[in-house]
Amino acid sequence: MTGLEDLVKSLKLAAAQSEMTNKENLGKQYAKVAEEAVSGWEKAAKQFDKMKHEFEAKLANLDQQLLRSAAENSALSRSLQERSSMVI
Repeated sequence: MTGLEDLVKSLKLAAAQSEMTNKENLGKQYAKVAEEAVSGWEKAAKQFDKMKHEFEAKLANLDQQLLRSAAENSALSRSLQERSSMVI
């Protein structure tokens, strides 16, 4: 019987070892997926920051253009008022 008992113990040990290996592999796969998700999130965050800075720079540029346009408009209005007062 000891031969049979040893065989059963050996089979149980092999099954347990196989299960442990499968769980370790599954854990490694989960870790890899998690790392890829974090990496993807970090890449998206960097891309968002880049786009945000580009948007802010364009917005500042448009703001400056608007200020210049307002100054030009004001100067033109004064010039037209001066001319109309000269005509009258």
